[in-house]
Amino acid sequence: MIAVLGAGGWGTALAVHLVRTGHDAWLWGRDAGLIGDLRTRRANAVYLPDITFPPRLKVTADLAEALGEADVIVAAIPSHGMREVLHRAAPFVRSGAIVVSAAKGLEQQTL
Repeated sequence: MIAVLGAGGWGTALAVHLVRTGHDAWLWGRDAGLIGDLRTRRANAVYLPDITFPPRLKVTADLAEALGEADVIVAAIPSHGMREVLHRAAPFVRSGAIVVSAAKGLEQQTL
């Protein structure tokens, strides 16, 4: 199972691609309202309105749910939010899980 953290355009595109290539995946986003809309529409109307979610893509605003069975975690979070999200996610990361950073940019204060 793969968990993609970040339900913006980049995270959504990566999650859809991973499922289309044969993986089961969770797409996690911090905004419960957006996640509810993604579940209902089976698309990300804000960032990728023309891309329909494959059936094997699950969406959640719950880190424990997204990470519970994840062997691979793709962090597609803007760089300014990466530290905070990964700190919150750490208790749910399985031992031996691979974490892949797909962030763009640098954290302002620490570079």
